[in-house]
Amino acid sequence: MKCPLTIYKPPDSYRDDNINRAFHLANKNQINYEQMKTRLILLSAICMMTLSSCATRVVAPAHPVTVIKTRPVNYKIVNVHGKRYYFWNGTHYKKTRRGYIIVKP
Repeated sequence: MKCPLTIYKPPDSYRDDNINRAFHLANKNQINYEQMKTRLILLSAICMMTLSSCATRVVAPAHPVTVIKTRPVNYKIVNVHGKRYYFWNGTHYKKTRRGYIIVKP
């Protein structure tokens, strides 16, 4: 007994046209990595320029520091809040590696 059901098979030309059309659409939508790289770099540059902070760092100029290499003979040692200072001529000095500098205790 023969099966009454037959399978429809489209003509070859119709099938080939659909395959070609699908192939061209796939190639058209294919990612071009060079273009994407260029666009990503351009987008990053625009974001960095427009989204950067307007805050600037303000640096105060340093105060001039007077360093005295040797202490005079008539100095006095004074402890203020547990720190050692040298006192002479009405000013307080602190000992450093380079010498003595003027401080406000």
